[in-house]
Amino acid sequence: MIKASEHADYYYVMLDSCSASIVKHLLHPDGDYIWLHRHMPDPTIHWWESNVPLSPGDMLEGARIRNIEYDIEFRLEHFLNNLDRFENHGLALTQLSKPVPNGLWIPSLPEDRLQHILLQNGMLTQFDLPHACEIAQFSCSDLNHLKKVIEIPEVKELLLD
Repeated sequence: MIKASEHADYYYVMLDSCSASIVKHLLHPDGDYIWLHRHMPDPTIHWWESNVPLSPGDMLEGARIRNIEYDIEFRLEHFLNNLDRFENHGLALTQLSKPVPNGLWIPSLPEDRLQHILLQNGMLTQFDLPHACEIAQFSCSDLNHLKKVIEIPEVKELLLD
């Protein structure tokens, strides 16, 4: 059930069809920073109207947009207070023990060093749910924490072999 990464520096499990709400059972108590990667407010490719920032402090009102995506960094409590707002979305989430450095951007990292670099920057957990109600992967650098969370009934019932 629990699998180790190639270098055994983090561990992971696969979770059957789930939604964002499961993440509240998975997060590590020592990680006060939540980084959502490439959040898409609307993953459907169509035009819609919204206010969007053109640059810090410069908001364009009533723009017709599509395919918008961005990273969001939260403090843990703020994220948990807003978790229900992500229920119908996929989540690519990294939980860290410290803020995400400005220069740390996942698309710029070499794939073969990605996890190592994230661990160096305080990564404790990762949760990857491509879309709501799909199979998710939960990764954790703390094996004891992972062993504890997979015993939580809401998590245990979702575990895949």
